[in-house]
Amino acid sequence: MKKAVWCFLSVILVFSCRNAGDERRMAQIIAEADSMNRNFVPMTSDTLLLEACRYYDRHGTPNQRMMAHYLLGCVYRDRGEAPHAIDCYMDAVSKADTTASDCDYHVLGCVYGQMADIYHQQLLLTNEIEAYKCVTHCFIRANDPILYAIRSKILMGGVYILLNKKDSAELITKDAIRQLEEAGYLQEALTASTSLMHLYVEQHGKTEELKHWIDRYDTECSFFDQHHALPPNLRQFYYYKGWYYESTNELDSAEYYYRKIYYPGMSFVAMDPMYRGLLSVFEKRHKADSIAKYARLYCMVNDSSIAVKDRETTARVEASYNYSNYQRLALDNEEKAIKTQRQLFVAIVAILLITIVTVLLLLRQKNKVERLQSEYASASDEYSRNIHRLQVLEETHKAVIAQIQGELDTVTSTLNERLEEEKRELTEENNHLKMRINELGQLLSLSASIRKRQQLSETPIVKRLTELCATPLQALTEDEKKTLLSVMSDYYPSLIRDLQQSSNPITPMGVFVCILVALNYRSGDIANLLGLSPQQVANLKQDINNVLFHIPTAKSLYKNLIQYYNIRINV
Repeated sequence: MKKAVWCFLSVILVFSCRNAGDERRMAQIIAEADSMNRNFVPMTSDTLLLEACRYYDRHGTPNQRMMAHYLLGCVYRDRGEAPHAIDCYMDAVSKADTTASDCDYHVLGCVYGQMADIYHQQLLLTNEIEAYKCVTHCFIRANDPILYAIRSKILMGGVYILLNKKDSAELITKDAIRQLEEAGYLQEALTASTSLMHLYVEQHGKTEELKHWIDRYDTECSFFDQHHALPPNLRQFYYYKGWYYESTNELDSAEYYYRKIYYPGMSFVAMDPMYRGLLSVFEKRHKADSIAKYARLYCMVNDSSIAVKDRETTARVEASYNYSNYQRLALDNEEKAIKTQRQLFVAIVAILLITIVTVLLLLRQKNKVERLQSEYASASDEYSRNIHRLQVLEETHKAVIAQIQGELDTVTSTLNERLEEEKRELTEENNHLKMRINELGQLLSLSASIRKRQQLSETPIVKRLTELCATPLQALTEDEKKTLLSVMSDYYPSLIRDLQQSSNPITPMGVFVCILVALNYRSGDIANLLGLSPQQVANLKQDINNVLFHIPTAKSLYKNLIQYYNIRINV
């Protein structure tokens, strides 16, 4: 029997050592794959990472599972298997536990970023926008440098340009540039401004705004060399500048900047704007020979660029629908499933053997215990008889003592009852007085709060807000905003102080959104009063609720303001 127990302990020790070795090996696989991914080294083999995914799905934490499936998706990304990569990224997202305090939002943001890249390659632009929104949210939750989140917004603006939603693209790009400038990333902001230039080209009424950004790029950008020339990958700027001069009928300057786009070895796609601009200039000059020359060149590069794009699209489609690897993987998975079933059968047999040995040990131990219990019962009976004889001798002595003790207890009990009765009456009286004092204090506090809210409702600026809500085409002026902020600072200083001095500062527009929510205005009225879109109002309300009350939704902001700042105003 001792030999069987020793075998059982040996099996447990072997399994423990094996699990420890597997954990170290899987951690090394993940570390090496992560290093290759960070250093842009292509990964083509999925064998080890598939093993790591299976291991961490059984034994790992949510962050480890997410990282394993993310790196497996990167392998299929490098192999050009877009559908398979998306599946792995989706698996990585599903493995993340966003309710946990230690959730790795940085890795989750990288997962969404890779998904956005693949959606862009497959021209799934709507999916790409949703992915970039998730990237921005994750990088903010991860407390990463603000530059990461802003870059995703800039890329999202580019997607809106491809969708020909110019208003949305302009709004998002301007907001991203503003955030970059506020964070001190001036060169990043200037780089992003080329997207605005692209939007303003050939748009009526946008010439002055185009000139503003061109001048800023010319004077503040650090990418110009000593001859004030840009590197090849940034020379698209010259097209925007040439178009501006062409729109102002300064054709010589326009031709000069169109020609500056050229650099040796440039691609057909890069030549397209150069020849398009030169063709437009010579059409306005009515030079037939130059028009014929540049029309031919423009058609040539345009056809060539279309051919290149067609080849790239064909390659993407072929990669997207290359299901041969899926079939191979299905066969591999089937073989692995059979192997797993065999291992499971062996494990069940081992468990049955261990169970039988354990039952035999328990039965032997039970028989031994029953013998000891029998001996213990015999000794206990003898001991009980001896104790009974001693009890008979003590009972008479105890009877006398009990009689005396009873009389003493009666007197003591009477005195204690009188004392407890008096204490109870005094306690009840004090409790009634305390409740009355609390009620009077609450009535005084409520009266002061009602008077305060009534006074605020009668202020000119609040009445002005009511008038503006009745005329939706009017918005608050800057002076009215300052007056509103000053009045709210007088009536609810703690709210304004928390808004302006929070650890995660709220924008001035966010402060006014919070004030109008506290005054119980609807989101539509707030949007009209501040000149915002409903979506911007909802985003600001969500940010305020998250900063003040750590609740990442917009819905409960008004309720929280009432509860924590005692604000309840009928306007």
